Amino acid sequence: THTFPDKLNYEIIALGASTGGPSALEAIITSLPENINVPVVIAQHMPSRFLETFAVRLNEHSLLPVRLAKRGEMLSEGNIYIAPGEGNMRIELNALHGKPAVTFTDKTFQEFNNPSIDCLFESIARTYGEKSMGVILTGMGKDGTIGLSAIKKSGGLTLAQDECSSVVFGMPKSAVDANAVDQVLPLKDIPAFIISHL
Repeated sequence: THTFPDKLNYEIIALGASTGGPSALEAIITSLPENINVPVVIAQHMPSRFLETFAVRLNEHSLLPVRLAKRGEMLSEGNIYIAPGEGNMRIELNALHGKPAVTFTDKTFQEFNNPSIDCLFESIARTYGEKSMGVILTGMGKDGTIGLSAIKKSGGLTLAQDECSSVVFGMPKSAVDANAVDQVLPLKDIPAFIISHL
């Protein structure tokens, strides 16, 4: 097992994916150790009912508990939260507890809605700043570029899946072209990179 330092470099891992995403996400999630001490949040473009089944399937194969995020839920370490498909999910500090919690916004996003990767990533940048890690995976279009740029600007770490291992290189390429990416990696190297940089 990997031993994590007491003081972590990053306090959240955010993953965004579209076309080809489910198998890419499965490859990453099933490679994360059960003692990982940060929450993982995911925005995958998919209709609500499919996201429910996807969460159940991931949960069966993962060492960590995976579920659809619920409004108002506090994020806890070692848990994986998937943005549900009926809204644009954000992570914001809860006014009462001062802890990061799941919220939703009615704001619409240019590239994609329900769930918008930009929406999730921008809120992560705002809430976690330099303690954010954002990963953009295979997918069509440009969703995630603005959000990943925000994470990079706030001093967080940004990764993109490489072209060879992507089903569609649209989203990673868009982020790379916008200079929003610190490191481009083949899918098989992403889990180890995430773990070693925490």
